[in-house]
Amino acid sequence: MSLREQILAKDDISAAEIKVPEWATDDNAAGVFQLRTLSGKQFQALAKFVDESGNIDYAPIVVLCLLDSEGNKVFHVNDAKALSEKSGPVIARIAKDVLTHNGLTNEAIEETEKN
Repeated sequence: MSLREQILAKDDISAAEIKVPEWATDDNAAGVFQLRTLSGKQFQALAKFVDESGNIDYAPIVVLCLLDSEGNKVFHVNDAKALSEKSGPVIARIAKDVLTHNGLTNEAIEETEKN
C-alpha cells in the first residue's frame, strides 16, 4: 500500500466527551455527548458561520459536531434554525467546546503561528 493510500485510509477523526446537563433526557440521563473533530470540508465551511463583524452563528457548529454516546449525529443540517431557538448560553458553550476541540481558539491559533 502506498503512502498516499495509507494516509487516506487512516481514521483521524476523533471525539471528546462533553456534558450538557441541560439536555439530559430519559435516554441520556447524564446529558453526556461527544464532540466530533471537523473534517477538512467542515473546517472550511466554518467561515460561513462567521459574519463580517466576527459574530458567530453557533447553532450550525453544534449541528455539525454533536454526537450521542454511540457516535451518531444528534442533529440534521436542517435543525440549525430550531436549535438556535434553544438556550443561547448552552449553544454557545457547546460551540466553544467544539472550536477548542478543533484547535480553533485564539491561543491555539497564536501557538500555531509561532511554530
